[in-house]
Amino acid sequence: MFFSRPTTLFSSLFFLLLIFTFSGCTQKEGGDTSANSTLSVDRHNTKDGALPDRQNLLYKAAVESGLQNDTSIEGLVKDYRKNLYGNLFLEHYLSSRIEISMEKIREHYLENRVSYVRQSNQVRLIQFLTQNEASAIKIKRALLRYDAELRASLLREHGVSPVSVSPGDLPQSLDLLLFGFSTPRGVLGPEKTSFGYHVLEVLEFFPEGSFRGLDEVYDEISQELYQSRRAALYGRLLDSLATASSLTVNKKGGAEAFNEKI
Repeated sequence: MFFSRPTTLFSSLFFLLLIFTFSGCTQKEGGDTSANSTLSVDRHNTKDGALPDRQNLLYKAAVESGLQNDTSIEGLVKDYRKNLYGNLFLEHYLSSRIEISMEKIREHYLENRVSYVRQSNQVRLIQFLTQNEASAIKIKRALLRYDAELRASLLREHGVSPVSVSPGDLPQSLDLLLFGFSTPRGVLGPEKTSFGYHVLEVLEFFPEGSFRGLDEVYDEISQELYQSRRAALYGRLLDSLATASSLTVNKKGGAEAFNEKI
């Protein structure tokens, strides 16, 4: 959620800190009695093994202590409530007005395609990492069989998926293996590093100066368009609300001046 003021988060944390502090002090002062009381409440509120609502218990403790009557706490609560309502309204207002279609993303990509040129060589690959060489060799042999079902089983077992890497993303020995003097191909390794034994399967090699595909930058463009649209709508909304507020104040001021003349 977007907060319009940095102090809002601090205020809410401060309020929660006071509640937890009070709870801790109560337990220390009450000793065994407090502990027994807590156990009693737990037994009373527990249903089918479920834990009681601890936040609700803390809130009740704060109310019983009279904490809600502290003027400084009340000020923090009011500020938090204002920001909560304001941000809920903002999110509702924006969500109903922002729609990023596939067509808009495609148009942005084509109009700004030069922005998506690769600045260095890039390799798309899958990487297996094991802690012993025997396992790494076994993985490599399985990959070299080029059996789609066996390969899919390996991916699930080791929880790996394709990634794109550039020079400097991996340990130096792997970097040299992928971005050395020759174009990497096929299954590479096992290569030992401080992390263990690596087996790499190169899926695609992209040279410097080539264009990143729309599928690669789809999420990036979507977020960029969303944030741009959000900022524009947010600015217009604030201007509109400020204008409406100013008109209301002016009307009230005019009515008061008219009454004074009468």
